[in-house]
Amino acid sequence: MPNLLFATIDVKSFGAKGDGIQEDAPFINLAIANALSTGQDLFIPSGNYLCNSVAPSSKGSIVLNQYGVKKIKIYGESGTRLTTSLTSGCILQVYNKARDISIENIFFQSTHTITQSQTNAVYLQGLGSNGIENFTFRNCRFEGFSTALSLSGCKNVLIENNVFEAPMGHDNAQDNTAPAVFIWMADNANGQCYDIRIINNTANGFTGIDINNTVTKRPMDGFVYGSGYGILISGNVTRNLCEEHIAVSPNVMYPNLNYPVLITNNMFHQGLPVGCMRSPGVVIQSNYGIRTDISNVIISNNVFFDYTTGILILQSQYPTTKQFGYTIQNNTMFSPKGSNYNMTYAILIRGTTGNPVGNTVITGNQITVEGIQLKRQVTVISLNDLNKVIFTNNTIFTNNIDLNRFSFQPTAVLRCTNILSTGNSVY
Repeated sequence: MPNLLFATIDVKSFGAKGDGIQEDAPFINLAIANALSTGQDLFIPSGNYLCNSVAPSSKGSIVLNQYGVKKIKIYGESGTRLTTSLTSGCILQVYNKARDISIENIFFQSTHTITQSQTNAVYLQGLGSNGIENFTFRNCRFEGFSTALSLSGCKNVLIENNVFEAPMGHDNAQDNTAPAVFIWMADNANGQCYDIRIINNTANGFTGIDINNTVTKRPMDGFVYGSGYGILISGNVTRNLCEEHIAVSPNVMYPNLNYPVLITNNMFHQGLPVGCMRSPGVVIQSNYGIRTDISNVIISNNVFFDYTTGILILQSQYPTTKQFGYTIQNNTMFSPKGSNYNMTYAILIRGTTGNPVGNTVITGNQITVEGIQLKRQVTVISLNDLNKVIFTNNTIFTNNIDLNRFSFQPTAVLRCTNILSTGNSVY
């Protein structure tokens, strides 16, 4: 129930029913308009609120598109659900300038079929002026969208203690090659993402029973994807994702800005459901824990379980971009007995001869490779074309590896200059 110590508007006072039958989005919009005009918060009681209509001049059923929206909390309670079956658009669109907004304790659910258009639970569109500031998502649940949270033109966004799920895996997304990810950060003409904090969330790319009962036979692709300026990803737990669990790309609009990226204390369960297909007849046997092709990144104290590739940095795919400033430290990587995947690298960093990756620290990582049959040549840590490298005190444990006619190397350091290598061990 709403906290009576604070001024609060109840959406049912404006005609919303939450009975799963009436279209409730227009009544929720009326309640929001009243809350904004009176400076009150908005309470959505327990119930199933259908949101299949689209508000005028928007992409969403529910909108915060008045110029200069300020200071509102939209919150629910146990059992509060906003549901849509639309095959494009979003439930909530925040457009242009808005600040000091909080969305809490709401279950956003999409039941749409496979689509060729992106669907979102929430679309933050702050435009090129980066007009959305101080936005919080807390204790919410997102289920069945091709991208749950789409962010552009934002400053200071907190995504905390939420649950992201896909009951039908990639069937919940677009049936094409567009990334099917839970959080997508944009860096383009629609605006940039500054100071994004993604903390203590749970993401599961397939929550169904049997992946073979889906059309695409794939889980969702990833948890976090895109570009931003100053990113913290910490304390999250991910599983059942068939591409990168986290993928951070080089900045587009301001390539010379290198705000820090910190990825720390996360747990990546990288095992895949049996039967996953990349295309008809082609089984998925590999994925990535973290891929960061942006500079100034710290990857520390994460756990990678059942990994095929743990950490991947490929400056070689951006040959004109100068990449530098990587710290990979105190991570634990465990590749246990299994046959449904293709172990390739724990850590792979690849620059180019003419444009090496600069200033890299790889220290204190513990890597275990146990009980696998090789599907290809494997190098546990592979460093290629780097300059100024500290490579110290890493430990690799190996046990019961079936080479299967392939070669296995603990480390390979190729064309690297100014390298300090000491205290590394292989058992």
